Amino acid sequence: MMFLSRFINRSELSKKSKYYDRVSTVFVNKVLTARYVWSTGQQPTPATHPLHNLTPAEISAASTATKEHLSDSSSYLRFIAITRKEPLAEDSTRNAEVIVLNSKSGLASELTIALQADGAKVTEQVDLSRGTQPMLRPEDCDLAEEIMKSSPEVQQALQDRYGITDM
Repeated sequence: MMFLSRFINRSELSKKSKYYDRVSTVFVNKVLTARYVWSTGQQPTPATHPLHNLTPAEISAASTATKEHLSDSSSYLRFIAITRKEPLAEDSTRNAEVIVLNSKSGLASELTIALQADGAKVTEQVDLSRGTQPMLRPEDCDLAEEIMKSSPEVQQALQDRYGITDM
């Protein structure tokens, strides 16, 4: 990442990452439901056990609770992962673990969301230390490729070293 930081214009990165982060909750819910139906051949049923996978509705509820909890920076949030959190042996409640990245500050957070019948709420937030990078999303790789291809320094280096001129 240090190599890339020499060529990345931070303001350009913020503008482009906002494009990738604009996905409505309704659209995500429909896509997740359609994928579930396609892969299993049946409509999703409410999860009744703490170890069942998250349903599309629970994923939407967890993302909504996260946006509400981090409302001051919600326009800069990038959802990295929303997964089921393993319960403790004596705990029967369903929890989701959400990993988000604030694209403006570069700080990542892990949130625990309690999934209840009356809604979801954040029960714990752990801000990761500065410099900790969550896993990359495919959009991050596409963005890095686009930035590198548009950089005159990289184009010149590729031409000088390898004779590559077709970007």
